[in-house]
Amino acid sequence: ESVFALVPHGVQVETHYGIPKTTITPSVTLSVTRRFIPLSAIMDIVLNEGIRGWNFRYYLALICRSTEKTQEPVRIHVAFEV
Repeated sequence: ESVFALVPHGVQVETHYGIPKTTITPSVTLSVTRRFIPLSAIMDIVLNEGIRGWNFRYYLALICRSTEKTQEPVRIHVAFEV
């Protein structure tokens, strides 16, 4: 995964799905998912700690205002999900 900060415009979160590199074969990308979040929608960016099973995991989350007319006033976009 990668996070691109496009300062005057917003943030792009990109995830590549595929086959990881091994000692015999190179990595193969099968699909790419990109999400662009405009700067006007971002309320805060947090580096947080969560618990999964018996492990502590750190993750990056973008807290955003909802741009659609929905029941959710705030949306959370998580980067580097495991």
